Amino acid sequence: MARLYDIATPVHCELLARGINDNYIVRAGDKRYALRAWRTGLRGDDEIAYEIAYSDYLKTQGISLAGPIATRGGGLDFCVDAPEGRRHVALFEWAEGGPMHDVIDVPLAHEAGALAGRLRTLAPGFEIATPRLMDTAGGLRKHLPALLEFLADEPETAAFLKDTVQVTAAALDDVDASDIAVGPTHGDIHTYNVFVAPDGKTLTLIDFDFCGVDQYAKELGSFIWRSRYEGLPEAINDAFVAGYESVWPLSGAERDLIPLSVLARDLLILCWSAGHINALGRSSVGFAQEVDSFIASVRQNLEAASLA
Repeated sequence: MARLYDIATPVHCELLARGINDNYIVRAGDKRYALRAWRTGLRGDDEIAYEIAYSDYLKTQGISLAGPIATRGGGLDFCVDAPEGRRHVALFEWAEGGPMHDVIDVPLAHEAGALAGRLRTLAPGFEIATPRLMDTAGGLRKHLPALLEFLADEPETAAFLKDTVQVTAAALDDVDASDIAVGPTHGDIHTYNVFVAPDGKTLTLIDFDFCGVDQYAKELGSFIWRSRYEGLPEAINDAFVAGYESVWPLSGAERDLIPLSVLARDLLILCWSAGHINALGRSSVGFAQEVDSFIASVRQNLEAASLA
């Protein structure tokens, strides 16, 4: 860090959390930073380049987020040859404060929705040679076999989820693209990926790991799914949607897509986690201990999306 970045010394680095990627806290003098080391083979070079470039672009447009720090040479990431293979590494600004989840209320949810809406207004200005195209239906189908293997001892549950994934993926395929706008999205805005500064007002966006070109309406579905998973009141979701629409009103087709997006996020968490079980570890995958609650959520969302 001291060699590559124009930061104070001495530099102290320690592991903060392991998950989809390895995240570290870096202390340099009296400043703190976050460092991410992407897992070997989990994301392609172009996907990582998109994530870093998109967050950097939004930072230049005045969005409050934990943006990437440039190296002395002007790059926004570097690579190391680890025993398991080549890994991308990047240093980011530190988000002050704590997760919005800890202090969530209706006004903060409204402001977070407005923040998501502002990302959409800025989307047309972001250009990159190789866009990162998100394919929810494809992701469901790709990782479904891993989920079925994970549930090999629960054949009834496996059969239900197999049918549900197939129905949901088909419904996503059938969405009329002419009625649903697409563009760069964060992809995972929720109450743990928005930090509230010590002043209790300033919101900072973090974690662009699932960003990419997708239907904008899915941004609302991911927030609503996580809020319900955490047991937050529906007033929080209503406020988030209202905040979003205060900046960018939804079309009727986009509003109709939200229930399907919530269901798709439910299933994608299940399928994607099972597909990466040997990278994440069974003990760190939440649904491994909460299968029944996930199934109950899927059934509820299946009915809300009119697919039951």
